[in-house]
Amino acid sequence: MSGIFYAECLEVAKLANVPFAIGGGYAVNFHTGIDRYTKDIDIFCKPGDYPRILNKFSELGYSTHVEDVRWLAKIKRGDDYVDVIFGATNAVAPITDEWIRRSIPARIHDIDVNVLGVTELIWSKVFIQYRERYDGADVAHLILRKSDVIDWERLLSY
Repeated sequence: MSGIFYAECLEVAKLANVPFAIGGGYAVNFHTGIDRYTKDIDIFCKPGDYPRILNKFSELGYSTHVEDVRWLAKIKRGDDYVDVIFGATNAVAPITDEWIRRSIPARIHDIDVNVLGVTELIWSKVFIQYRERYDGADVAHLILRKSDVIDWERLLSY
């Protein structure tokens, strides 16, 4: 069921008429060609835009809430959910216009969307280091597969 839910959510996010890009596991899969399971889909948008996305979902009967005002909101239906990400837990990486401009067209669940560019995707994952979760393998795969398109100066400037 998750695939249908995610496709619906991508369509609804587009209806919010807010610029966004897909990150997380879906973006890693897109950039690396590695098809690995992901438990959710991550919609990245600027901090000022996430309320419009949540409002559109709420209007259509989805459950929404802000989990952490610094960076994360959630959209849920049953056991399925979407993360709406507008920053980083450490407040170092707000999502900016540049992140959206540098995103790349993709097709996910037969929906045309954009995914984060590889440079911003690496930056979004480099600080994910918890006891139960570490995104270092994603970063390593992105570097191995996309080192030629990573904007190294931009990444280091972050």
